[in-house]
Amino acid sequence: MEVAVQTRLNYLQRFKDTSAYRIKHLQKQVEESVHQNELDKLNRKYEDVVEKYRDLLEQQHAYVQQTEQSSLLSVEYFSFFCIDFKEKSIDFSRKTIVD
Repeated sequence: MEVAVQTRLNYLQRFKDTSAYRIKHLQKQVEESVHQNELDKLNRKYEDVVEKYRDLLEQQHAYVQQTEQSSLLSVEYFSFFCIDFKEKSIDFSRKTIVD
């Protein structure tokens, strides 16, 4: 019985050592695959792109607001022009009737 337990403990110890070695080896491969400097550089580039995209969206939003405001102003100007034209037409009609 003790021999079986000792054998099992030895097996588990070897498995633990082997697993630790594999993890260490895989971690080393991961570290060598992408250097930290390169990763930091790529993260900065990504952040720059995200910032530029955000600025572009803000500019587009501002442009849409300006377009909407100018369209509202043109509608108001046109309605004012129509009212002014109607008033002048009425005045002209009154003058022609009086004369």
